[in-house]
Amino acid sequence: MRIGVLSCPSIWGGHGVEHWLDKVTSRLHDRHEFFVVTSFYGPKLWSPADHFKSCRIMEINTSLFNTPNISGLVKMKALFDYCDLVYFVYWPASWKFICLFLQEITKTPVIAGHHLSFDLAPNVKYGFSMLGPHGLMIGKRLAAHHALTLEAKSALISLGVGNVYYIPNGVDTKEFSFREKEEPFKLLFIGRLDENKGADLLPKLVQLLNQKMNSDFEFNIAGNGKLNYLVKALEKTYTNVKYLGYISESQKRELYEKCHVLVILSKKETFSLVGLEAMAAYTPVISTNVSGLREYIKSGYNGFLCNNFQEIIEKILHVYRMWKQNDCYEELRFNARKTAERFDLSNVSKKN
Repeated sequence: MRIGVLSCPSIWGGHGVEHWLDKVTSRLHDRHEFFVVTSFYGPKLWSPADHFKSCRIMEINTSLFNTPNISGLVKMKALFDYCDLVYFVYWPASWKFICLFLQEITKTPVIAGHHLSFDLAPNVKYGFSMLGPHGLMIGKRLAAHHALTLEAKSALISLGVGNVYYIPNGVDTKEFSFREKEEPFKLLFIGRLDENKGADLLPKLVQLLNQKMNSDFEFNIAGNGKLNYLVKALEKTYTNVKYLGYISESQKRELYEKCHVLVILSKKETFSLVGLEAMAAYTPVISTNVSGLREYIKSGYNGFLCNNFQEIIEKILHVYRMWKQNDCYEELRFNARKTAERFDLSNVSKKN
């Protein structure tokens, strides 16, 4: 089968959706051909030599509102003409209209992949989320929809959208190893440094933890974004804060294995692959109680879901004491690994 992939965000961005696309295409390329049309929009943090080796890729320019130029439209039309189906990372508005139009004239079915947290969120500008009238009109006419969580599947079905398939993100657990956790107690934050990922909460979090833990911890922060100046300031202020910037996949795996807990402060998420990756490395997760994380975190079993900022502080201190007193911390670690194995890519593909 010839499968087209359409993504307005650059596939070299290294975010969750790009990780998912890279893993899926690499696992299926022996049975199917993959052709990708993507734009230059967004950061380029991945090297083409390291990812999407099994795909033929065309990059296009976009203009106002990320609308493809004439050359880009020609390439998109060629993708639809040549492929048996097209998987569309469902964003932005202009691409949604174009995909619907191309599906209608070429009869090539489009699968809309709902990887972006704001797609099913209220108060989205211009009404082009699935909750808006234009987004709903388009969504109902596309051939199928891919929901990463059961919550997203239920939301889509409640809107009257048909052909919704639940396929969660997966992780290759073989890439992660068990490692003894050594002194000092290490916290880890990995993600875009913006408000949506909760990076604006890091200064207050570090300040309060230093007060309550007498600075007996190390906080590793990895990622890029507009709030990186806050993290750079933290590193200058506190000797136990390390700002690592953008890190490679091998560096990320090493951090997961060394650190005692991953902290997720997101205000909204679609799935959050980093949480599963941490669990694959036997590392529990403390997270805000948002969609996506609720899919696999069970409080007290493999980590903790928190309803407010104060609870995040309390749970970090709780896990710290568990580790210090050798009280069920190892059980928490192995439960995290068991959870990741449930979402191993081989198991996900078998079920779906």
